Amino acid sequence: GDDLDEHNEDVDLTLSVTAGAATAAGQTAHETTITDNDELPTVTLSITDAATLAEDGAAATADITATLSAISGRGVTVALVFDGTALKGTDYTCPDYIIIPKGSKTATITLTTLEDSLVEGTEGFTIDIDTIEYGTEDGEQQVDGAIVDDEVATVAFVLNTSVPVETDADFV
Repeated sequence: GDDLDEHNEDVDLTLSVTAGAATAAGQTAHETTITDNDELPTVTLSITDAATLAEDGAAATADITATLSAISGRGVTVALVFDGTALKGTDYTCPDYIIIPKGSKTATITLTTLEDSLVEGTEGFTIDIDTIEYGTEDGEQQVDGAIVDDEVATVAFVLNTSVPVETDADFV
């Protein structure tokens, strides 16, 4: 046995006879399946670089990493969901999936901020695991971060003064 989670494997066996040997009686070919009985690996999420990103005219990035508890013989696909006051597609971009290739233990995607001209203040984001193909979630996995806005609100006051003018026509 092994500890590698993998697909079931089909095996074809054929008995062949060499010259001068006795001939085989009965069935000379057989097909069977080796059923994998190893546990699916668990997945954890982490956020690297900076969980607080500055929206300062240049794209800021944070890496989101999915890590398996054990190397898998199958590719593991982690589907993500996004929430928070920072909106995916408006305030940042990020792939919807992390795909860990078979034989690997981790894979990373990059969240990138988008510059805008709106005064929004600091906005938060949360990334959760939605589904996992060929793996399971290790408890509830989510990562959080914030995007600090670089626009500043400007308030201007205009004082409008008028001086009343009196004329003799105003008096009766």
